[in-house]
Amino acid sequence: MSERILFVDDEKFVLETFRRTLHRHFTIETAEGPVAALKQLEANGPFAVIVSDLKMPNMSGVELLSAVKSRYPDTIRIMLTGQGDLDAAMAAVNQGAIFRFLTKPCSPDALLSALNAAWVSTVWSRPRGSCCKTLCGAASRSCRSFWPWSAPRLLAGESRARPWSRTSCRF
Repeated sequence: MSERILFVDDEKFVLETFRRTLHRHFTIETAEGPVAALKQLEANGPFAVIVSDLKMPNMSGVELLSAVKSRYPDTIRIMLTGQGDLDAAMAAVNQGAIFRFLTKPCSPDALLSALNAAWVSTVWSRPRGSCCKTLCGAASRSCRSFWPWSAPRLLAGESRARPWSRTSCRF
């Protein structure tokens, strides 16, 4: 499964806001409405996470996330809506088996926190061994961004970190 996130909303400016805000953190793709989302999932899926609005024409976000659940059970589903009523939240949880229910306006920090938690959930739900490869790859990217001159040697095992990396990343 890829680390891509699909945002679904019927308002184009909302989708562009998500793309501008989160493009540095994740690979963001957007779909304008649930029908476009299902087509994009069919053509380019699965996605690690799908974030959907609740109220959209032709199909509600609950119906969309229920369809995603049945076709792509490993995709994490998040509902982001301006309609934060209890009935909508219950339907989303019960029918769409969502990971988080967020209300608009949602602060960028809250959204980023939910997406990070969803991504971690996808990593840990993978088959044994692949989660470690993903986490070690993420650690490698982090090391390179903080210490670009020493990361290749550190990750190649030319330091005291070698024994730790061998035991921690082997399953």
